Amino acid sequence: MLESIISFAITIGVFILVLTILVLVHELGHFLVAKRLGIKVEEFGFGFPPRVIGKKVGETIYSINLLPVGGFVKLFGEDNAGGGSIQQKDATPVGEISRAFFARPLWQRMAVVVAGVVTVVSFVSFALTPLVGVFSVVVSTGVVGATVVS
Repeated sequence: MLESIISFAITIGVFILVLTILVLVHELGHFLVAKRLGIKVEEFGFGFPPRVIGKKVGETIYSINLLPVGGFVKLFGEDNAGGGSIQQKDATPVGEISRAFFARPLWQRMAVVVAGVVTVVSFVSFALTPLVGVFSVVVSTGVVGATVVS
């Protein structure tokens, strides 16, 4: 009974770890493409708020948040992506508005959105490539096993 509980806990722990890595890779895809296209990234966060610790490097805050599963990228002007306008308490310089997510051409916004999925698919493909040809599953006989290919 205790072995089953420990096994279940390890399985859940590994699942959460893998999911967290995939989410971070996904968000990194959005982050890198947005930066490359000149879109202002306000925050790259690990976990979900409230923020536990954060450090501003350049114009971006890199944060670790209280709920450690997941992550996010906060792009400047992302909240107004459909409205085509921006509202802030302080005056936003004209040069900054051109760096807002909503102000970018459609193809750039699409590139940022799609980048998360493309990055995860690329990461998983790259991570699993060494396993191709090393392990095999014999489906036709119903026997599952590992075979080392020399």
